[in-house]
Amino acid sequence: MRIHTRVDSQFDVTQQIEIKLPQPYRKDIPRKLNKLGIPEKPFYRPADVSRLLHCSVDLVLWRFRTRKYELFRRTDSYGRRIFTLQDLETIQNQTRDLQSYANRLLKDRQSS
Repeated sequence: MRIHTRVDSQFDVTQQIEIKLPQPYRKDIPRKLNKLGIPEKPFYRPADVSRLLHCSVDLVLWRFRTRKYELFRRTDSYGRRIFTLQDLETIQNQTRDLQSYANRLLKDRQSS
């Protein structure tokens, strides 16, 4: 004779299964952009500067180390560089100056 203990114990037992559905989709409000077209923040990091200039973070930091950009060094409490919106405008202008200088050098070399 076989005894089916598991089958016998499951009669008249109700179980509640809770199914959690994801939250309904809500459109995120777009972040407010400043006049340079990047999200508005109190301070910006080198990654934000690199996105603005369309170059790598390493290139931005190299330009600071080699003094291509002339700015007072501001850091947060961990020693990381931070920039204000005015600093970003200055960096953008200095980058334009660097590019125009490089273009003039290239034209001089080609003409000689």
